[in-house]
Amino acid sequence: MRALYEEIMANEIMVTFSEAQESLNELMGEINGLIQFYVTGEEPSSCGGDCAGCSGCSGF
Repeated sequence: MRALYEEIMANEIMVTFSEAQESLNELMGEINGLIQFYVTGEEPSSCGGDCAGCSGCSGF
């Protein structure tokens, strides 16, 4: 089963699809961040306090 998965993932069409999917996910993240900003007034990566529920602080 693992070999079949690796064969599929190595296929040029699947590689192209995966790259396109990643780009779309990044775009959707940016759009969601803009929506969050206009709804809450806060930047998506800004934290208010202890950062317990803030994904923006996880990189620090």
